[in-house]
Amino acid sequence: MQQFEQVTQKVRFRLIGSGGEKSNTTRVESNYQMFLIIVGMIAIAATWYHIIETNRKTLVTENKGNNG
Repeated sequence: MQQFEQVTQKVRFRLIGSGGEKSNTTRVESNYQMFLIIVGMIAIAATWYHIIETNRKTLVTENKGNNG
């Protein structure tokens, strides 16, 4: 959890840091960074959902006594 907070702080700092020095390039870069962050969040959420679903299914089958 602490590592996740460090990553979010770095990302926040980067987004703030890429403010208005060169307007056109930094705007494109920050949009690209936001796109990458959103894609990463979706990928992480999908992975967690997949892990939780498979764990839940295995738990249900173990409780029923089925091995497959």
